[in-house]
Amino acid sequence: NNSNNNTNDDDDDDDSPTILLAAPQRLPSPLMWDDGTARWVRLTSQLVVAHTGLSADGRVVMAAAQRAAVQHEYTYGEEMPVALVLE
Repeated sequence: NNSNNNTNDDDDDDDSPTILLAAPQRLPSPLMWDDGTARWVRLTSQLVVAHTGLSADGRVVMAAAQRAAVQHEYTYGEEMPVALVLE
């Protein structure tokens, strides 16, 4: 019998220490879920847009942004500036 041991050994016959690890659960970002929908789209060499939420809505917004970027480059011979995208 260990007189130096402060634990109650009545219910525990095993003298090995117990290690308990606890950590908050981190859920993965919705931007990282792979559901077959591109959530990141490059509009120009300097501009990338992303969407979250409903995939159908995101696809519509992304398609409109891509179309506007291509039309701008075709019409003006330059990539669409960020300020114009933000309007």
